[in-house]
Amino acid sequence: MKPLNFDKAVAQHFDRAAISYTQHDEIQRRAAHDLLACAKPAIPQHTGTLVDIGCGPAAETATLLSRCQYYMGIDISPAMLVQARRLYPGLNWAHGHWAELPLASASTDWAFANLSLQWVDDLSCAFNEVYRILKPGGVATVNTLLPGTFSSLKESWARVDRRPHINQFSLLTDVVSAVKKHAWSSAGFHGYSYTQYFNNLRELLGSIKGVGASLVKRESSSGLMTRSKLQNLEKSYEIFRQSQGLPLEWQIINIVLVK
Repeated sequence: MKPLNFDKAVAQHFDRAAISYTQHDEIQRRAAHDLLACAKPAIPQHTGTLVDIGCGPAAETATLLSRCQYYMGIDISPAMLVQARRLYPGLNWAHGHWAELPLASASTDWAFANLSLQWVDDLSCAFNEVYRILKPGGVATVNTLLPGTFSSLKESWARVDRRPHINQFSLLTDVVSAVKKHAWSSAGFHGYSYTQYFNNLRELLGSIKGVGASLVKRESSSGLMTRSKLQNLEKSYEIFRQSQGLPLEWQIINIVLVK
């Protein structure tokens, strides 16, 4: 069960990450690059209306602008939109979220969403909205996190206490099921794995927090990070250390849909 006002909690979490986001978004940038590569066969070299769902601080805006005639960025976080407007004051920015996109039906040629879908509890609702806003023949390029993301961190926490510290990401079968509720003319799924390495646990946790990915869906607090708890987690995580450092895993599914 999600906590009350979860969307508000998500917005506040990303508000806090807005300033630090681009200092830690290595995986987000790599994921966006690979998502665009997957989409290349389905997307014209220059499309009409493009909507960037979960645009954050305009991290991919420059790349997307070169691919469309009209760009709109949408984000649930007001602070992220402030950063985006500072970079591109002449573009169109809107506050909104997956469950209710602030767009007319059949108004969009291309819906792009890089690592924002995992913050949606109702996948069917999200894909309903994407299908609704797309024109016939329109394309959606979307990705999300799958189980296996942060696996070393999850196992390390399990050795410290039994409380939830890592999100339960949607199964691939659930993602595919939500997609197939609509009559897409084509649907492609492409899996990617990434691993980051950090010198120590503090850097690793700081990176997760820096991109807003530390919010956990839970009914109650997991308590403060005490010094003893951090020490136990550090000790537990050392089991996974490799020559490059402490690993942080990301499992991502890229989805390319044509209406």
